[in-house]
Parts: sequence; structure tokens; C-alpha cells
Amino acid sequence: MRTGLRVYMDTWLANHRDGEDVPVRTGRRMRYIDEALRPLGERLDEPGRKRLRCALALTTGSEAITSLKDAAGVDDDEEIIATLEWATSALLRTALHDFEESR
Repeated sequence: MRTGLRVYMDTWLANHRDGEDVPVRTGRRMRYIDEALRPLGERLDEPGRKRLRCALALTTGSEAITSLKDAAGVDDDEEIIATLEWATSALLRTALHDFEESR
């Protein structure tokens, strides 16, 4: 996992150094997040939906797992999953709460 992350980062840095803005690989993360948020319908306004999409992107993928393992010292896979589920739930609850408060 760390090797893949390093390759992606090295490629991204090399592209930017050469003035290119070419994605390292096709991103699927945001498509998956959009699909997961579809059932919310109109329960979020566009700025809230965009903010939630971006925040949820932080909790998915290898970067989130690497951060939990390396920075937080979490080694147990079940604890990693539980932590990421808790974080995504907290983000969703907060987004919905903020939207309701703004109405």
C-alpha cells in the first residue's frame, strides 16, 4: 500500500514539476461518494453536499488507512474500519445538522 502511494505521489510531483496537470490514475473515489450520497436527495444544499463530498474523500482510500496506521498507531484492521465508519457517520450527521440549522 505504501509503495503504491509513493509511486502515485512521485508521479504527481514529476508531472507538476514539468508543468503538466495530468491525473496519475482515473479517480473513482468521488464517483463512489456521489453514488453513496444520492439517497440524500435535497436534504443538503449544493455547498453542503460539496463540502461533505470533500470531507468524505479524506476518510476513504489508502491515505486514510496509512494515516491511521502511521500517525495514530492503529494496527488492528477492525479498529481501522470502526474508526473510519465513525468518522464518516460523524461527517454525515454534522452536514445534515448544519443544513437543518441553516433553514
